[in-house]
Amino acid sequence: MLLVLAESFGMLHVLGCLLLFSPLLEAAGPPPAPASKSVIGGMAVIIRQHIQWNNWTAWSKAMAPFWAENFTYDFIYPFPKTHGLRDWYLGEHYHYNVAFPNFKSTNFLYLGTDDACSLQSYHTVYWTGEFAGVPAPPHKPKIYIKDMDFYTMENGRILYNWCMVDLIAILQQGGYQVLPPAPLPHGERYFPPRAMEGIPAPDDNYVDPSAAEKASVVLQSMIQEDLVAQSTKARWWAQDLSWCGPAGIGFAQSPDEYVTHFLKPLHAAFSDPRLQLDKFVCEGNYCGAHFHLIARHTGSWLGQPATGKQISLRFGIHGRVELGRSVPGCGMCGQITDGWFQLDIVEAFAQMGVDLLARARAQAAARTGTSEIAMAEAPEGELLQDTSIVQTAPRISPAMATGAMAPLVFVFVGWLLLKPPSMSRGEPLLQVQ
Repeated sequence: MLLVLAESFGMLHVLGCLLLFSPLLEAAGPPPAPASKSVIGGMAVIIRQHIQWNNWTAWSKAMAPFWAENFTYDFIYPFPKTHGLRDWYLGEHYHYNVAFPNFKSTNFLYLGTDDACSLQSYHTVYWTGEFAGVPAPPHKPKIYIKDMDFYTMENGRILYNWCMVDLIAILQQGGYQVLPPAPLPHGERYFPPRAMEGIPAPDDNYVDPSAAEKASVVLQSMIQEDLVAQSTKARWWAQDLSWCGPAGIGFAQSPDEYVTHFLKPLHAAFSDPRLQLDKFVCEGNYCGAHFHLIARHTGSWLGQPATGKQISLRFGIHGRVELGRSVPGCGMCGQITDGWFQLDIVEAFAQMGVDLLARARAQAAARTGTSEIAMAEAPEGELLQDTSIVQTAPRISPAMATGAMAPLVFVFVGWLLLKPPSMSRGEPLLQVQ
């Protein structure tokens, strides 16, 4: 009996200590993850595991909880903006999965707040189907696709999604050369941050909440000085920087390379720029921005002479800021050590009146002896979007068509009609909620 009482007293003592010190235990725990990440994370499982990607009924049911009813999906040129799940499914989603089936997504940046989120990844793919009107190379190569997303949230759902992939890098890896040789190497690759801050970075459990405000000053100042004010001082960049620039420009490893091969040609080509900021998000010492730089094309850029036209350059960028580094005129504000820039070059050239995708199609036609004119004028075939629904795929641009690919499209349609509905990778749909 005494032993039982002693044990009971011991348990009460332990419980009392836990109650006494529970506020301290809670304070020592990790901060809660941004609310946006639980939504994006749930949605991303379906995308990355290709769950029911070609079955509209099942796919839309699984995806509906994550998206606002008439959300906007804003992809690269030549794909138009779409609104709502159905239009996205018929547009970018279907075309991307047909061109790059079973792509593997490797995410290395993931930052967010409760109402915004951004991520960065690369996709390892085999290019086996037409993309953006350009045929897959005959040898169906393995390539890497640089991917970047920004999200705006509303009432716990995704209201707007900006998505960028480096189309020039895709074309180059497929053997299509539509621009002069890049001045810097590795324009087709993404490299992760050079820091033990989690993969993907930053790790929510160890983020310093006070760092975001400081890091945001650095990235916003860099955008304003380097791109809008057209300074070539590059004072916000570390001497040992790693700058993953877009294909056509390349990878810089010093401020001098960054200034010489990116900033100076950009400044010389585009006059009186103004900034249109779409999204800015920071978590810890990582920040990202999606914006348009609107300027007059008054000088040569990437081999294209001045057109005098007003051009809207679409950018998606991220930066890892190492706080406490000295910045001229700012003290120990911090510098950007790792930077990732995407730029929709194909869209910029289209505004100049130059069709880079037509250059790629002409090269594809030359490989096979097919007439580029015939390919451009051929009507689009029908694409099966569900095991029970056939829709005509929306035209992406007047210059795009599938003439040479039409037989393969109809074979693919027939296969899907005969194929019973199944779950990709054999995973029950309810497990992805």
